[in-house]
Amino acid sequence: MHLKKKNRRGYLYRSVWVRKDLKNGIPHGYSKPILVGAISLDAESIPPKLDAELTDDERRYILMKVIEPARQRVEAKRQEEARRRVDPNWRIADAVRLLNEAHQLIDAMSPKEVQPQVLDDLQNSFDFFADMRLASSMNSPGPNSLEVALEAIIRAAQSVREGEFGAAKTYVKSTEPNRLWLQLRSALLGDNAESLMRALQDKRFVATR
Repeated sequence: MHLKKKNRRGYLYRSVWVRKDLKNGIPHGYSKPILVGAISLDAESIPPKLDAELTDDERRYILMKVIEPARQRVEAKRQEEARRRVDPNWRIADAVRLLNEAHQLIDAMSPKEVQPQVLDDLQNSFDFFADMRLASSMNSPGPNSLEVALEAIIRAAQSVREGEFGAAKTYVKSTEPNRLWLQLRSALLGDNAESLMRALQDKRFVATR
């Protein structure tokens, strides 16, 4: 069986083999499609009249090609509608759009035309969302300590390249940048218990040599 789709309907054809018959002008055998029936591509079950014409294999074929996809679309639509019913975002977007329209209208008229109670309600809404945004920003996790350290090292390298310390004009080990570099290297890679490498090794994030 095969399916042809047109105008949201599926037309089901069964292939029948026509044998070679020279006496009747059939020089060679060929496959001939026979229309079995039609079904809506949105059907969630096989109509009884069509079902009576099907073999078990054909029935499984229609379930796979038509019925299950239709059921999945219905379920996806149901879930989307359920999400939309509790989603505040599209409502806020609509409110912003309407506020922009109101803004344009108010610009063309006297602000006195706006009722004080409406402005009070609007201010209460603004206060609510401002508090929510503040709470959200306070609860959002910031960068971890390793990210902060990495960013600081990248910025320091860029500053050195851009000439923050200039170039050494005396014995290297006597310069302040060299002293700080030795301390930094020790803090990162030193064998002492306080180094970052040792701390990561102790927590098994870095292999121990």
